[in-house]
Amino acid sequence: MKDELHHYYPEISDSQVIVTGTPQFNFYSEEKFFVSKEEFAAKYGLDSNKKWICFSGDDEYTSPLDPYFLRDLALALKKESGIQILFRPVPVSKYDRYQEVLNEFKNIVLISPLWKLSDNWSYSYPLYEDLGLLANVAKHCETVLNIGSTMALDFACFDKPAIYLNYLPDCDNPTSWDPHQIYERQHFMSMDQLDAVCWINQKEEIGSVVQKVLNSPKEICKDRLIWLNKIRKDFPQSTSTRMIFETIKSI
Repeated sequence: MKDELHHYYPEISDSQVIVTGTPQFNFYSEEKFFVSKEEFAAKYGLDSNKKWICFSGDDEYTSPLDPYFLRDLALALKKESGIQILFRPVPVSKYDRYQEVLNEFKNIVLISPLWKLSDNWSYSYPLYEDLGLLANVAKHCETVLNIGSTMALDFACFDKPAIYLNYLPDCDNPTSWDPHQIYERQHFMSMDQLDAVCWINQKEEIGSVVQKVLNSPKEICKDRLIWLNKIRKDFPQSTSTRMIFETIKSI
């Protein structure tokens, strides 16, 4: 990003650019946000004896076929009595388009983000309570599945593997949308050939990939912490928030 800044604004000198990293992951180091798996399960109607996996929803522009991905996951795990699916919709839009799938599959537990929503995304924002909610989802779930979400990095904060969906699901109204295009976006350059996430390239792989993640989490996605630490600079020795504060203070 520093290189890109120089590319677009060559008049800014190198000495004027200070990299602090993003503060979005800082609160994962604060114990005050966490509750036990049993307490979290009691609050949201979950089974603490089961392994939880999170399906993280996307907005309609990023993943217009998201409900089909959720259905494929639910079908693949329908007979897995020891697994429960937690569905966290994207915070900036409603989850109406998933309702048919939620009605059909009782092995999906909806946990809505705690956000104040607006018709304009720029005016939507998280409530303070959502920090704890998201932190506990990432801490207590075994993995997260989605289309190219930064939730992969949230889970990496707990050294949990993430799974990216990379196939075109069967749907009633085929579109020109292609999931492969998502992974060509600029921000994925930070992954830079790292083995940072697992990939599902066809729906028939869902069950086997999920089982591999659950059974051998240390043997896959071995570069996930390398990727994470390219994003959150000098953590945990110093948080990005502290670095931003100290930088502004010194100017």
